Amino acid sequence: MIPQVEAFEAVVALAKGETGVDIKLSAQLPANSSGTTAELTGGMPKGRYLNKQHGKETITVLFLSKDESQKAALENVCAIGNCIDTAPNISGQTVNVLSAQKSGGPSYVGYDGKYYIYSLLAEIFISF
Repeated sequence: MIPQVEAFEAVVALAKGETGVDIKLSAQLPANSSGTTAELTGGMPKGRYLNKQHGKETITVLFLSKDESQKAALENVCAIGNCIDTAPNISGQTVNVLSAQKSGGPSYVGYDGKYYIYSLLAEIFISF
C-alpha cells in the first residue's frame, strides 16, 4: 500500500471509531442529506535519508461536515479534531504516523439554504 494513503485511511478509521461519526472517504458531501467526509488535500516532503529508502512527509486531511443542525455539524468536526489531537501511535504495514494534530480550529464554510457546513484541517506527520 502507498504510505500516504495508508496513513490517511488509518487516521480516518481511528476518528470514525473513536467519535462514532460516519466519515466517508470522498471529496464531495452528499447533495441532499447530512454527512461527513474526509479527503487527502496535499502534503509536503520533510526530508529523505541519505540512502533514499526512507522518507518523512506531512499530509493534510480536510474534514467537512454538513447537517441541518448547525450544532451537529460543528460538533462533528470538533469531535474529529479532538480525537486526532489525542491520537495514540498509529502504524501500518508501510507507514508510521509520527504525530497527528488539527491545524487550527473548526471553520464555518457556509449555509446552502438547508444545511450548515463546517470544515477542519488536520496535519499528519508520517515516516515511511
